[in-house]
Amino acid sequence: MKDLVESQGHPVFDHRCQKCNYLGSTIIDGEVYDGYFCENGIPSYLVRYSSEEGAYLSLPDYLTPALGNFEPYKTIIGLHNLG
Repeated sequence: MKDLVESQGHPVFDHRCQKCNYLGSTIIDGEVYDGYFCENGIPSYLVRYSSEEGAYLSLPDYLTPALGNFEPYKTIIGLHNLG
């Protein structure tokens, strides 16, 4: 698994959804990503790469078989499976 930002124990970036569960942060190709799993509406994986509004990527859980092997989702899904 990629280098984790383990020393923090909390997200690097602000995330305003109270229903998202923080999974951990990771560094991929020099970029930091905070990972979340959200069960609000359609269960989805989210990766935030900035505190700016809209600065995140989302992958609905039902698409993980097709797209879950692409970074940064692969690492974030791995964190979720460890939990």
